[in-house]
Amino acid sequence: MEFVNPYFNAMDRENDPLNELEVQDIGVSTHPGRDQLQGLKTRIFQGVNRVELGFTGAGKGAADRGALTPGSYGHDERQDIKELAKANEIKLSTHATVGVGGFAGLTQGGFDDAARRNSLDEVKRAIDFAAEVAGGGPVVAHTGEFPRPISESFGDKFTGYPEEPEKAVLHLVDDRTGKIVDSVRKNQTVVLPKWKTDENGNPLIDERGNKIPEFNPETGRFTVVERDFDYFRKEAERHNQMVRSGKIKDRIITPEEAFFRESMQSRIMQSRGWALYHSQQYDELLKKRKKTKEALEFYQDLYNRTPESERWKLRRVFEERNPWVPGDVKSIPEYLKETLRDIDRQIEFTQEASYSYQQQAKELDVVIDHTKPIAEYAKEKSFDSVAQLGIYAWKKTEKEKTERPLFVAIESYVPENWGSHPSEIKEFVLGARKKMVEMLKDKVGEARAKELAKRHIKATLDTGHTYLWKKFFKGSDKEFNKWYVEQISDLAKSGVLGHVHVTDNFGYADEHVPPGQGDIPLKEVIAKLKEHGFKDVIVEPAHHDYRAHLGGLKTFGSPIYAVHRRGEPSYRWQDVEHSYFGQANPPNFIFGPYSPSEDWTLWSGVRLE
Repeated sequence: MEFVNPYFNAMDRENDPLNELEVQDIGVSTHPGRDQLQGLKTRIFQGVNRVELGFTGAGKGAADRGALTPGSYGHDERQDIKELAKANEIKLSTHATVGVGGFAGLTQGGFDDAARRNSLDEVKRAIDFAAEVAGGGPVVAHTGEFPRPISESFGDKFTGYPEEPEKAVLHLVDDRTGKIVDSVRKNQTVVLPKWKTDENGNPLIDERGNKIPEFNPETGRFTVVERDFDYFRKEAERHNQMVRSGKIKDRIITPEEAFFRESMQSRIMQSRGWALYHSQQYDELLKKRKKTKEALEFYQDLYNRTPESERWKLRRVFEERNPWVPGDVKSIPEYLKETLRDIDRQIEFTQEASYSYQQQAKELDVVIDHTKPIAEYAKEKSFDSVAQLGIYAWKKTEKEKTERPLFVAIESYVPENWGSHPSEIKEFVLGARKKMVEMLKDKVGEARAKELAKRHIKATLDTGHTYLWKKFFKGSDKEFNKWYVEQISDLAKSGVLGHVHVTDNFGYADEHVPPGQGDIPLKEVIAKLKEHGFKDVIVEPAHHDYRAHLGGLKTFGSPIYAVHRRGEPSYRWQDVEHSYFGQANPPNFIFGPYSPSEDWTLWSGVRLE
């Protein structure tokens, strides 16, 4: 017998072993919007050895709309899923609800610790579910920490849109409230005073610590100029050099912070100016009140000693000396009393106005001190959140004595938000691990804390999400694919990767087409992952369902083929697909776990499949 391909039985391979995966290493996720027990049964029918369970609901959920949560399944249903998986030798993983869109607590109005707590609770629910049903393993949750201009961090290769380098919006956050206090657009300008400077270009400072504006004697006014973002970039560099040299005590700032500070300084100067004006008015009114009171005491005594018939003479003299006094004044003491009351009201107003403007200036100073770039604020929150989840996963592992360690597997998501670039997801995991070590080292020792952090906080690579960077790439498709594979290789060898999702797309949206049906160089990706010790993946179907699994088997070089002679048609997995999976035709291939069994059922009545 002469064979077309150089192998002698159906288990031989024709593909490069470097980009092949064994059948048992290619898992599939269930549909997160449907019943997970039924989803598991479907995957078992398809002959899958690894299944990822997932959810779309949050809080109470809504089963009638497919928004199921871990809490939608009671202990009996969880036991059914566990027994069904165990009887069929299925290894389970868990995906927390897709309703978790990050760990920093970002909402429409800014960052909110209550929203952050809700996200943590949703992941904790998934960890509890994974401990009871899956026996441990990864618990996947999406990132999406905060918006940031793509060109600001990766401008050498990527840009969000053609004008982004000039028009990007940079957000600033009040670290006391989490509110976004300002959003600076890079093409925005601001009119500011022109400051007097020394020979090195540094602003001159007066004895009160304020910059000295330049005065134009010809116009009798202070000079103002329009400043753009490049000016503030230089101002930030100048400021940071002075901080590093020890000339000023402050922190390193960004250009957008320099922009914000200058804008705030104008408002501070305005507030201080009004406070000074009202303080001067206050002093003048106090002097006026003193004189008015003395006059009242004098005329009151004089009136008391003057017969009523002669008092008109006093009024005439008083009116001649004070021509602004109304001619219908009947009593000088009464007039002075009313004047004194008016002065007291003015004193109260100027006093309160001066206090208010002083307070406003002080508050603006405090706002400047508490205003941070969105990245600095949000990363602290995100690292803290995932560190808490890492500790929770560790304690749950110890308490439930799970078969495998539970670990939080944060998954890169859309490029528009921080945490999606391979370098960002690596920074995220390392930052969260560092925070977890800080939280635990006093209790378990630093070495043990590092070991626990590495075990319970990892990253999930999603080939489809990462490939979405293609639409922002400034080079050719070939250059992007080279960059893409290099980035995944770097991520795989960095020690942060713990789980892999495989989907395919065309670089515009995350369509989840079957592996091999899009543009992602998946074979090269698998070769790099295997090179660094990763050999199992989860294929995530969309509407293609079982075809996604078949695409994985075909793309990753499944070793199961038909044997045929020259001249006969070549039977491969696409033939299996058209003759068994989802079709009415009798199968060409049935083997082992792919064949359902009716030998016995579980106590709950669930079939062993």
